Amino acid sequence: MKFSKALILAAFSAAAALTFSACSAGGLLSPKAPELNKKFEMTAEVTCGNSSFTANFSRLNVGSWEVTVTDPYEVQGLSFAYSGGTASASFDGIAAEQLTADFASSPAGKVISAVENAVQDKTASVSFSDDGLIVQSGECIMAFSEGSSVPSALDLPQSRISAKITDFKVTGEIFPDGVDVIVNE
Repeated sequence: MKFSKALILAAFSAAAALTFSACSAGGLLSPKAPELNKKFEMTAEVTCGNSSFTANFSRLNVGSWEVTVTDPYEVQGLSFAYSGGTASASFDGIAAEQLTADFASSPAGKVISAVENAVQDKTASVSFSDDGLIVQSGECIMAFSEGSSVPSALDLPQSRISAKITDFKVTGEIFPDGVDVIVNE
């Protein structure tokens, strides 16, 4: 079977057109945000104005977090639990409940709120940077190193809060119906 040059050229042109339209439609030319709507733990050095603290943040489920301050030494061990819009704290055997308004306006509360909204935002803006990806959802801007699905930093410019993220690890899935265990039949 003989093919004419014109037929072969037309076939290659059609294949190229399909490839380029598939690339732009399929997200090869536009980046996709890493999937982080999961249970995870991270350590973050949070800076707000002239003060800073380091804490372990644990996302236990949708809207459910625990935060434990590790630095500065004076408040090391201060823990917050946030779930269902309610916050509580404990430190050195002393517990306080119903801190919702105070916690929400604190740097730790703002970080939790911004990250919670960002990991659930399916319409977040995603762009390339010199070092990787930038994902913006509302006020929250998260940076990801090139080739990584792990955030390395976040910025809340309106609140003047920034954080360097280390030791990020996914600890489990969050299922839409709230079930954590799948039983195979």
